[in-house]
Amino acid sequence: MTIYSVRNDVKTYRYVLPTDAETTRQEPLLFDCERLLEGWKPPEVFVCEPKLKRGNFMGVGMGGPFACDEQTRYHDEMAQLLEMSGELLPLPLENNTWYIMNVLECINALDREHSEWHPSMQTMKIGGPKKCVFHANRVPETPLFKIPETSRGEILCAENAYDPAYEFKRMYEHLGLTGLRFEKLWSDEE
Repeated sequence: MTIYSVRNDVKTYRYVLPTDAETTRQEPLLFDCERLLEGWKPPEVFVCEPKLKRGNFMGVGMGGPFACDEQTRYHDEMAQLLEMSGELLPLPLENNTWYIMNVLECINALDREHSEWHPSMQTMKIGGPKKCVFHANRVPETPLFKIPETSRGEILCAENAYDPAYEFKRMYEHLGLTGLRFEKLWSDEE
């Protein structure tokens, strides 16, 4: 099994930021595994770097959440994986609707004892680890998930854990989608 951090590729593909500086300070785009669809009021956003490529996925802010376009949202295979992982929150943008992925599965799967921590966090063991080690038996079957230590800003996925048909990274690559990158965090084979 391999665990990846799903990242926005903001150096190559477009991303959006809130148009209102006050909205940015209130952190409305940091999702922490809580349901938001009921009562959702999308912030007004703009494409920060419009000369970058348009991907199927787009960063919402510089890190953390991502949004998918309508074509990806309603593609049978990808739609199933996204819906299994949480909520898709509509985000109007330039006469189109994008869908922010709000991952709801937050599992205590990090092996805190064997993970390496940043020196300033060594004794407290809070915040994100420098090197992750996971409890493989705790990794959920959902295509996308989070862990409590990084839940406000990091989305994870697993490969070779359960059924390959439900693996987000595998489906993303199979469909030739763009806008995201996958950073390997841990493998049980190393």
